[in-house]
Amino acid sequence: MQEINTNKLRELIKKRDTLHPLDDYGAAEIREKMLYYCGNNEKDIIEFLSTLNLNDLEWMGEIFEDISIKLNKSKTFKKALEEITSKYPHVDFCLQYC
Repeated sequence: MQEINTNKLRELIKKRDTLHPLDDYGAAEIREKMLYYCGNNEKDIIEFLSTLNLNDLEWMGEIFEDISIKLNKSKTFKKALEEITSKYPHVDFCLQYC
């Protein structure tokens, strides 16, 4: 089981935040790395996501569907995402795909 690397994830979120909006290749590369560094422990991923501010959560939101797939469409993960994102009702995190 691969463990989450929160330091690397925070670093990648910062990098994604400063990336040029039209750099699709760079964004895809960062998303791939973010997914990898999430590991595959559902509890750890949920705990990490619950610590993020709105800006960071939106960047992680780009891979929510991929994380969900990695976790076999876990209902626990989706419920946790709904709780975490409920603090921001004006933002659409596209949870219907999780």
